[in-house]
Amino acid sequence: ERALTAGGWNLRGALAAAERCEGRLREGLGGNSEALRRARAGVWSAAFGQSLTVAARHGRALRRQNVLILGESGTGKEEAAQALLLGGLLPTGAEAPPSQSVNVAAVPEGLVEAELFGYAKGAFTGALRDKAGVIELAHQGAVFVDEVGELPLPVQAKFLRVMEAGALRRVGDEADRPADVRYLGATHRDVEAMVEAGTFRHDLFHRFSGVVVELPPLREVIDEDLGAILRKLLPESHRGQEGAVAEAIGAALPGYAWPGNVRELRNVALTVALRGPDAIRPRRSPARRAPEAPAPGPAVPAGLAEGRWTEAEVVAWYRQRALDDHPTAVAAARALGVSTRTLDRFRWGRGGER
Repeated sequence: ERALTAGGWNLRGALAAAERCEGRLREGLGGNSEALRRARAGVWSAAFGQSLTVAARHGRALRRQNVLILGESGTGKEEAAQALLLGGLLPTGAEAPPSQSVNVAAVPEGLVEAELFGYAKGAFTGALRDKAGVIELAHQGAVFVDEVGELPLPVQAKFLRVMEAGALRRVGDEADRPADVRYLGATHRDVEAMVEAGTFRHDLFHRFSGVVVELPPLREVIDEDLGAILRKLLPESHRGQEGAVAEAIGAALPGYAWPGNVRELRNVALTVALRGPDAIRPRRSPARRAPEAPAPGPAVPAGLAEGRWTEAEVVAWYRQRALDDHPTAVAAARALGVSTRTLDRFRWGRGGER
């Protein structure tokens, strides 16, 4: 333990953090499906690296990696973030470091900057006193920025400067203040597509995505984990009825896609528990379907098959095929294993059959 403490943290503190983190994961993301096990492993890795020994030795380095949590609305992104906050490390070990949370979507756009960075007295109408923002309050700890995809572009630029400099300036103030903070961001949006569209800064995206944790939608885990999820959702007065409730839901909504994920399931489960299965109303969202077999791709042009095309023409043909097969240029680039900028350069050369 003496060697571990030399790195600034100690193994006892890492064990305490692991117990806090695991407890929250069991409570918020419990289940036996492979998708949920993979999600919990992603949270654990973001908190502790490969092992608690790694966490104890390299706690400072772990804190420098920000985390981006992705998933549809209602998949448990906040639960994952809270597990990470509870799994934070302090040099002394026993207690979780200071943390703050802010939901950007719930803050009026004009007040997002003040909420994050704080403000000085008189900075704007209604600023009757100095106020620290959530980042300053979490100094030497972590901030959870829920719905980070909703950050206004002007605030994104200022946020990036704070992340890079480790210091912030309150709105209307002249003094910089320290901000040694680990940032956890969560969003249901396709951030890479937003980067491509210019609505989310690419440099801020890369700052946030030191570690990326993806949470599965309910439709991917419900067949294996419905009972475990219902044990969390049903009130204590109805514990032990998970099997009957699950059977009623399966009979009333076979193959349902659950677009509202766990939030929607909670309402349905309570309806069954309190009013009986006949009270479940029909759902209009499309049912889950087995993946369709991919449509046959375009026939290989004769020029390509006979080796008469140049390398540039071959590359450009595969570029167009990827664009045809994927909904966005970002997805097409990912499928080809290149950047979107490189994809844009893969254009038709002259000659060859189209």
